[in-house]
Amino acid sequence: MENTIQLSGIQDRSKKRNFDLMRVFLVVWFGQVVSILGSSMTGFALGVWIFQQTGSATSFALTLLFNMLPKALVSPVAGILADRYDRRKIMILTDLTAGIATFVTAILFLTGNLSIWHIYLLTAINASASAIQAPAFGAAVTQLVPKNQFGRANGLIQLGEGIGLVLAPLLAGVFIGLFGLASVLLFDMATFVIAVSIIILVRFPGLVQTKEADLAVESTWKNQLRQAVKYLWIRPGLLGLMLVFTLANFFLGAAEAVLTPMVLSFTSADKLGLIMTIAGLGMLIGSLLVTAFGNIQWKAYAVFGAYTLLGTAVVVAGLLPSIVLISSALFLAFFALPAVMSFSQAIMQSKVDPKIQGRVIGLRMFMNTLAFAAAYLLGGTLADRLFEPLMAETGFLAASVGSIIGTGPGRGMGLMFVLMGVLAILTALGGFAHPRLRNVERELPDMVAE
Repeated sequence: MENTIQLSGIQDRSKKRNFDLMRVFLVVWFGQVVSILGSSMTGFALGVWIFQQTGSATSFALTLLFNMLPKALVSPVAGILADRYDRRKIMILTDLTAGIATFVTAILFLTGNLSIWHIYLLTAINASASAIQAPAFGAAVTQLVPKNQFGRANGLIQLGEGIGLVLAPLLAGVFIGLFGLASVLLFDMATFVIAVSIIILVRFPGLVQTKEADLAVESTWKNQLRQAVKYLWIRPGLLGLMLVFTLANFFLGAAEAVLTPMVLSFTSADKLGLIMTIAGLGMLIGSLLVTAFGNIQWKAYAVFGAYTLLGTAVVVAGLLPSIVLISSALFLAFFALPAVMSFSQAIMQSKVDPKIQGRVIGLRMFMNTLAFAAAYLLGGTLADRLFEPLMAETGFLAASVGSIIGTGPGRGMGLMFVLMGVLAILTALGGFAHPRLRNVERELPDMVAE
């Protein structure tokens, strides 16, 4: 009887601790959602401003490149930082850095000195801060959330991204129309203040230190990075998942690089905002579903299925210069995205030792962002110099492919959408066909306690 009472007391204390930790996670998550909203508004406004100033798909794609390339370069080091230092303090410092960069952008614009190269540079600074913060926040989830809630927690993180996609274009359009571009930048700075203030006020629980963890801290950064590579190398299911995501992300990134120019080639910026808002609604609904059903089994199956749906939607989006068609297709694409991101992250969080998660997440970010950076670098150039000329009214493919998807401005980028979507589908199906990848949850033991 006494043992039963003691066990009940332990269970009650465990439930209370889990409740308190989830409350901290939700408070931090709210601050990050507010910050994401401000950053998304700034990204949308500056992207439209650059394309309107230059009319070049390459110039727009370079903005995406400078957002991704620093992440690719910084991510491996960022993962080591997340494992060696206080993850909460890392989040505070990175939010402050991003806020200062946005403040400088606002000053340059208000004084009439803002140039495109300024935006590239400040975008790179923001991206670097984000790359350092992401492994810290991702690894902190295992400190704040019970293992059976990893899927839901990552669903909430994707929900925050969806909220940004839904509200950012609408709010940015309203702010620009009433007060100008500077108002968007000032609002973004205010969101950084909110996010930083929240993180300062909360506390993260520490990880249980072991002799292995102490040795990891004392080892060189190069050795720590090698440990993460070795960890994945002897777990081919996890490594294979990361390689599939990297390849598929390259194809999807090439399509993303020309999305805004493709839409603006036949309609206005406010219609682009409407399309992105509808896409954001898809992500919002998808995130809510993942949050509600985040503890499902066979998450790898859901990831590959969602990736296939995403690729199919990209194909459809490139078929015709139609607001209705593109909006519907992007709704489906962004609806599938939370399942891909949340469940793949949950697999990593469950199967990777918490003491090395920062490094593994950093490596994953490195591979993904390098793929996107390469796609952005090539996407705009391919659109301007190859696909657009091929699909011009007198282009080489005008009589053949042009009879199906049309010719003229933007149709070369539409063809890119179709091709990249098909390649993403083939990559997802190829990954699912490999038994080590689709059975990774069953073959690898969990590394995180309940």
